[in-house]
This record gives sequence, C-alpha cells and structure tokens, in this order.
Amino acid sequence: MTTNKQHWVPLFRKYIANLRIQSKHAASDPDGKGMELKLWTSQKRVMEAIVDGLEHDIHTFYILKSRQLGVTTITLAIVLFWLALHPNTIGCVVSDTDKNTAKNRGTLESYLASLQAFMGKGFKTLKRNKFSLTFSNGSRLDLLTAGRSKVAWAEGEGYMLGHLTEVANYGKEEGISSFRHTMAPDNPRALYIFESTAHGPNHWKDIWEAAVADEFTSKCIFVGWWSHDLQRIKITDRRFEAFGLHPPNPQENELICRVRDEYGFEIDASQLAWYRWQLTQPNASGDEMDQNQPWFAAQAFIQSGVSFFQARLVAKVREQITSAEPASVEEGGYGYKAYSLYLGEEYHMSKVEEITEDIPTDMIKLRVWEQPHPDGYYVIGVDPAGGRSETSNNHAVEVYRCYADKLVQVAEWADSIPETRHCAWVTAYLAGKYANCRINIDMTGGIGSAVMQAFEDLRLMMRSELYQGRVKALAIGGDDNDFLNAANWYMYRRIDSPGPGYMYNSKIGRDLKFRMMNMMRDSWVMNLLELRSVPLLDEMSTVRQDNSDIGAAAQGHNRDDRTFATALANITWIENLRAGLIAHGLSWDGGKGATTAPISPIASTLNRRIFSIMRSSDDDADLPPARTFFEQRGLM
Repeated sequence: MTTNKQHWVPLFRKYIANLRIQSKHAASDPDGKGMELKLWTSQKRVMEAIVDGLEHDIHTFYILKSRQLGVTTITLAIVLFWLALHPNTIGCVVSDTDKNTAKNRGTLESYLASLQAFMGKGFKTLKRNKFSLTFSNGSRLDLLTAGRSKVAWAEGEGYMLGHLTEVANYGKEEGISSFRHTMAPDNPRALYIFESTAHGPNHWKDIWEAAVADEFTSKCIFVGWWSHDLQRIKITDRRFEAFGLHPPNPQENELICRVRDEYGFEIDASQLAWYRWQLTQPNASGDEMDQNQPWFAAQAFIQSGVSFFQARLVAKVREQITSAEPASVEEGGYGYKAYSLYLGEEYHMSKVEEITEDIPTDMIKLRVWEQPHPDGYYVIGVDPAGGRSETSNNHAVEVYRCYADKLVQVAEWADSIPETRHCAWVTAYLAGKYANCRINIDMTGGIGSAVMQAFEDLRLMMRSELYQGRVKALAIGGDDNDFLNAANWYMYRRIDSPGPGYMYNSKIGRDLKFRMMNMMRDSWVMNLLELRSVPLLDEMSTVRQDNSDIGAAAQGHNRDDRTFATALANITWIENLRAGLIAHGLSWDGGKGATTAPISPIASTLNRRIFSIMRSSDDDADLPPARTFFEQRGLM
C-alpha cells in the first residue's frame, strides 16, 4: 500500500485554531463569536485516523461512536476544510431528518462566519439556499435528508466528498446503496465519512461489519464513551467516594483490559466512577449502556431492552469462539470443516466437497464440527425458506448430538438459493450421515410439507435406482453408507392433551413458537445447549420479543432461520429423546470419554448415581429403537 503524506495537516491545525463553535459545555461566550474548539480525545482519534487512512490511499471512513462525543462537530469541520482545500469539489452532508439537516446547516454557516478572517476572499459563500451552499472557489455542498422513506436522495450527482451522519437512523437502505454509486473512492481528492451511533442491530451494523472486512479501501474508527474527556468524576467530587474508591470488579477489569488491548487507551478511576454513576440513573440498564455508551465496537449493536436471549451471554460466547485458536473440537477449539454442496437437477448429480482454501465466511454454507459417531444420537431441526433469492430467508438445517445433560452442535447448513427439494436432499443427506436421528421440520405455510414431499420423491427414486448403483453416495468424512435407515420424525403431541394424538414434525403457530423458543432459551441459560456457530449467535443477538411475536429485528438484514432450526432440534431432544438418555445415563462427560479417553471408575459410578436420581420419574423411558422407522414402513 502506498504512502501519501498529507501536507495539509499543519494548515488544518491552524484552521481548527481559528474555528469557533457553540458548545453547551462552555461556561461563557464573552464576545458572542463562540468558543475555541479544543479537541477532545474522541475528536483527536477521529482526525488522526482519517489522516492515517488518507496517507495510505484510503478515502472511505466509517465511524462507530458513543453518544455526545463531538464526532459530528469535528467531521463537519473536516468537510468544510476539504471543500476549501480542493476547488471545484462537489460534496454533500446527509442527515437523518429535516431538523438535523437544518441544524447541520446552521453549524456550517456559524463555522464560516467565525473563519471569515482566516479564509479571506479565496473561500466564502457566493450562493445559499435551503438545499446547498456554493463557494467562491467553485466548490458546492449539498444538504440532503435521508429521512425514513426516501430511497433516491443521492441520485443525479457524482459526489467527490460525502459526509453521512447518523446512518443508523436512515429509513431505507436503498438510499445508501444509491449513494455508493455516486462515489469515486479511487480519486486522490475523494473523502467519504459515514458516522453513526449504533441503535441496535440494523443496516448500520451490516455496513460496519462489511467495512471491517474490507481492509483495502475502508477504515473503521470506533470511539467509545471513554474517549470523552469530560465523562469522568474527579476525586474532589463528592460522588467519587461512592463510585470511584472500590477497585474494578472482574467484569469491569475484563472490559478495561479489552479497551487497553484493542484501542491502546487506559481507563482511569475517575472515568470508571462516571460509568458506574451512569448505571444508577433512571431508566439505565446494562444493555442500554452497552448500546449508547459501549466499551468496544461489537457491544454497541446490542438491541437494548428487547433482546430475547441474554445479549451479554451471547456476546461472551461469541467472543470465546472468535478469539480461540482455529483448532478442531477434538483439540479443544471451535474449528470446523467447511464444505461446498453442488446441488444438481437430480439427487444423484449432487456432490459434496471439502473447502480447503480460504474464502469469506459468509460464502460457507455447510459447517461440520464433529463427524458422525456410530454410537451417537442426533436431532436435526429444519427451518425451510419461503423464497428463492439472496434477500429471502435461508433454508437452515441444524444437527445436534444428544446427551442426557447437553445438546451439542455438530453441523449446520444454511443457504437462501436452493430449491425446496434441495433443502430436502441436504436434510436427507445429513440424516443419513448422522444416522440415529430424529428430524423436526417446520410445517408452517406449506413449505415444510413440500420438503416432506421431496423426501417421498427421493425415497421413490432410491427405491428404483439405489440397488442398481446409480445413486451416488455423498460423504462428510468416513466411509460412504446407505442413508435414511435410522432416521425418525419428531413426534409432536399437544402439551395439554392426555391422549396419544401424535403427529409428525411441528407446525409453528403462536403458542408453539413461544413454548419452543422459551425452551431453547432455558436450555441456553442453563448451559445445556453448546453452540459453536458464530452466524447462529449473531442471529440470536437480533431476536426479540414483543407481545405477539418472537423473531429477528425488522431492521437490517437480520435473519432467524438458524435460531428456529435450533429451537426445533432442542424441543425434539427434550420431548422425544432426553428421558431415554437420562434412563441410560448417557451424560456429556461420559459420552466424550467414550470417544476420546476411558472414563474413570469414580466418574462412571457418579454418573450412574446422578442419573438414577434424574430418571426416577422416567422408569419406563427408553431410547427410540434405531434403524427401524424406515424399515417398518417398507421404505428400505
């Protein structure tokens, strides 16, 4: 990457020294011209990061910020300076509402008034109207409003300079996409700044994460609450005795260390005292503080107040996975094998291949953490999609190994493109590999019925061709084997029904959805559910509950397919398998010992005693017989 030293920086510092602002933190304004802009740490971090990026030929910047850090103040000053430095530049400032457009316009005009002597005649306003400012050096600044419903606020112009503020509040993502087509980031005079607070998981989260992944043309800047120089309680303040004297607790110490390691900033006692004091204010909560005053970037996107799963627990587990070495599960890590599925017009034309090269993680559709074990019992949750496009929901298939005291994720497939029959094929394939399994398909809306019908079509094809050797067996490690010979359907029974009344699979109405999702949450918080998929955890972080529904947050590209597939697997484990596993004493520790190392006699005795107590109300419980379901029905 080339280096292009920014010779304008000394001039910019003189420009800042002459700039006057209106500040609510100022004690007085003697001459009525405003106060000198003395840069806070937050503003210095933004300015220095932009200078560093420009020196490395990066011209697009994304700023994720806490509230009230003066970021818009400094970025508007940079925009005005850039217009003066580069004649004939067409730029824009995009605000989220008309009110903020007027506010930002007023700020810019007050800047210009205070800089009149410094700028001279070379840069002054020639024309002004509601929508733009035209300057004497040929530059122009358009003042645009993204609003809640506009989709084409940037069409018709090619902008060399753009400042988009409070992007999370823009109502339509199409407007941002349209603006990107007006950009010319390869031009050495170009400068684009996107900045916003988080406001939970939404399109700004998608934009931020895409920018983080783009190390070549974008630079991401996070400014946390700790970079505000006034957000501290001094030792002379009487609040310091209550909030600043005791040392950091383990959670605070972990956050302080993370800020030090990731951002090179040392939080002191006066700042920690301010944060603790903020937590005691009316309507303050941990999640709300995480969103509005985050310590680190990922924390900012927690949906405050409405998260269905414990947001901090989700974030903690995600952090454990992403920070661990990419070792295999057998080696104590969270590593997985990635596979490509080539789904042809016919099942026997399909194939599975392991991915050995590095590819973007969002291109990986099938992840496998554990290969099938001959003595394992498995559940498979299937949430079929209703559409066939990149923007529709995913088909999702989640595979979990079952123990009496744990449900462990072993494989995951999710894709929005394949046909419904492809979803059936993948489900059948995974059911064949993880042989002793129960399958639970969401039957809502008829899509699940189509998957079951595709199973039937596949069965007929296998019956006529399998024994002629024309069906190609697929493999995820190990030897090829015939499949569907030990798979059972989940048997659903109304919880309030005393009679048998069983039916296959689940039709997720409101009552079942709330019961199923609450059962999954209980398993999650009780540490009975071991998750290994970062995409699944990301989905869980966006799931929220209102009075009538549970699902992914409506804003952004949020999905919940993996989550519901996991909930289907979890309810299958609890209602169809767990009692039998308890009766047989098949614990997670014992199961792991059987596959890795001999379990000690003491541990074995302890397991038997524990499970003899756990099964006291399940004396007649037993595991469903393996390898009989299809045979009994003449399917194999």
